[in-house]
Amino acid sequence: NGIKVFDSNGMGFTKEKQNEVEKIFKSKKFRQGNGKVTYKYNVIEEYERVLKKFLDSKNISIRKDMKILIDPANGAMSGVATKILKDLGMNIDSINDFPDGNFPNHSPEPKEETLKETIELSKKYDFAACFDGDGDRVVFCDTRFFGYNEGITAVSKFYGAKKVVTTVETGELIDDFIDKVIRVPVGDVNVAEGVIKYNADIGVEQVGHYIFPEIGPFPDTILPIIIFASKFEERNFNEKFYYTKYSIEAKNKFEVMKRLSKESFSKLNPKNIIDIDGFRLEWGDSWALIRPSGTEPLIRIIVESKNEKRRDLILEKVKKIMRSII
Repeated sequence: NGIKVFDSNGMGFTKEKQNEVEKIFKSKKFRQGNGKVTYKYNVIEEYERVLKKFLDSKNISIRKDMKILIDPANGAMSGVATKILKDLGMNIDSINDFPDGNFPNHSPEPKEETLKETIELSKKYDFAACFDGDGDRVVFCDTRFFGYNEGITAVSKFYGAKKVVTTVETGELIDDFIDKVIRVPVGDVNVAEGVIKYNADIGVEQVGHYIFPEIGPFPDTILPIIIFASKFEERNFNEKFYYTKYSIEAKNKFEVMKRLSKESFSKLNPKNIIDIDGFRLEWGDSWALIRPSGTEPLIRIIVESKNEKRRDLILEKVKKIMRSII
């Protein structure tokens, strides 16, 4: 699946450090090591001990009265999440709970299209918690896909967070329930750095990353389930947002982005433009994000609005601008 490197503080490597590793790898100038690998076999028990102590310190109660479905998607959390939550006393059932890198039951990307079976099964439960392949993201279903922005807003609110760090991809629902929301470039390492820099209560990324600085600067997917369950009855939000993603093929995506500037979008009259990671245009009731894909020759456009027709209109206008630049 890949290798993810963390430093001695538990922080994932930044892009700069990753580039340094790649440079050394490509140079093939390696120092010889002793080949020693150390395994820590009691890591789950140690995590449970830290988690219990943390929950006690925050007066977060374990909901033993709820029935919860776990779907690890045959990924890294197979057997792990179920064990930890059951050890804490929660009532857990699971599906796709054995590791298989072929992902035989559904794609490990936890989104509405891939979780249809889980969403259907969740009708027999209070809710379902669904992981991605490497287990550092979690999303929720409760007879429907709870939604990325709804999930991170619920967990942040139920946790009692006053200051939250998130990314430019995150919708504005969270702004309606949290006192201070700070946006940083996309990526869980950027969120972790932002949490430390701004002394935030929690860091969240709308794809399902949750970072609790008092535990460590890394994504945690067990604690959000416990927090989500703790005030589950308060999960419904009255605000309705219309959110969409669109991709434009651009083999020279970085050259295209270099040709863009705030002035490129002046005809759209945004109230504010954030250009720390692509361009996020904000109008108060709506926003749009234009940024290059990190993995494919595409430029992503995300638009969200409280009005569906306005969302579609903004998307068409942004697409027209981007096609003219490309």
